[in-house]
Amino acid sequence: MHSSLLKKVAWLLVALVRRRSYRGWWAYLIFLPFYLFMASWFVADLNLSVSRQWPLLIPAAIITAQWIWPTILGWAIIFTPVFLYFCDYALAAIRDSFSSDPLWKWDPGGFVGMLFVLALLFGVCVALIFALILSIKPRRMPNNSLQATAAAPSSCD
Repeated sequence: MHSSLLKKVAWLLVALVRRRSYRGWWAYLIFLPFYLFMASWFVADLNLSVSRQWPLLIPAAIITAQWIWPTILGWAIIFTPVFLYFCDYALAAIRDSFSSDPLWKWDPGGFVGMLFVLALLFGVCVALIFALILSIKPRRMPNNSLQATAAAPSSCD
């Protein structure tokens, strides 16, 4: 039983790092400007020194690796924080709307900014989901190639 569990874990790891189709590459082009915008906002907000900004380059390195070797694991590493940020912003917007002193009453610009970031996060999540579907789904053969194969004479005649 122990060896079958190891085989299942090994199969799962191989499936996670196996090269996938490049058809979803455009989703990372949607993610990268959003990420750079959020990272620059984060750096400006916390006033980080240059030596403390290197962790912000990790997602850019993962995206570069995804362009070279697209995998489900790389997709999950990018999608998970984006989805968690989306959930956080959505809950903050809902919680703020039902509070006794909502943000839109005293800071309408901040509320619009929060909704803008929420819309961007939603768009990036949708784009990354489509990228995953495109990379997993097998490509269909055109009908003409199927007809040409069916019309070809067989060697058994």
